[in-house]
Amino acid sequence: MKLTYILGLGHSGSTFLQLILSRHPNLVGLGEIAMLIDKLKKGTSTADMPLCSCGEKVENCEFWGEILPQIPNNDSVNSYHQVLKLAAEKYPQKTFVDASKTLKGFKTYFTENIPENTRLKVIFLVRDFRSWLLSVHKTRLRKNRNIRGAIFEGYRWLIHNLKIYFFLKKHKISYQIVIYEDLVFQHEKSLNAILGYLGETDFSLNLVSEAHDIYGNRMKNQASKKTGLYYDHSWMQKSRGFWMNLIFVPQYKLMNFLYKKVNT
Repeated sequence: MKLTYILGLGHSGSTFLQLILSRHPNLVGLGEIAMLIDKLKKGTSTADMPLCSCGEKVENCEFWGEILPQIPNNDSVNSYHQVLKLAAEKYPQKTFVDASKTLKGFKTYFTENIPENTRLKVIFLVRDFRSWLLSVHKTRLRKNRNIRGAIFEGYRWLIHNLKIYFFLKKHKISYQIVIYEDLVFQHEKSLNAILGYLGETDFSLNLVSEAHDIYGNRMKNQASKKTGLYYDHSWMQKSRGFWMNLIFVPQYKLMNFLYKKVNT
């Protein structure tokens, strides 16, 4: 069974990347499996879950409607592995894309619990911290949440991405760094590099994604954003001033380091 796990900080574009990858005929997107399992453990019924990205209610989805009734909700690791087992039975020879993205979930499911005969590959997805800060700010405004300062969020971005990088290096896990901006502005080059890393030789894509994502970003159910490339450039028009740029020197250095890793 072949699994691709997208690992990164929230608001880095994991839903977007998953929807693009699942347009490849050999890839199937399964959304944020970790969050789905967490909701099952808390007793959330399928009727209370969001629409699947296929456009159907969960109980009517050709994938989850069949699989969810067979998933135990008392043990996260067993539930996760059961999802993968049933997915492999339904779609033999396919590569599955999990957009769960959290390092905590990855450690739980894979550090000591990799299922037998699993070819695991990781996409380490990073978004420019300036664009990421804008996305986080807008989301917190939209959801009426408390606004945290740019310095707090900027260092949360830095620490989280450093944790992922050093974790992958320490455990010698196969991974590919993907910069969200490359995916948008150098789309074909970036996508072909990802598909090559996943072992695909045919880089052609279908018009429609084969994705069954329940808890991903709301764009999963917006037709225009599922098939198009969108980027909010407004952060580029905002000057942070000398002192703010000085405070964010570590973030600039990490971005430059990761860009170099991608291009070498």
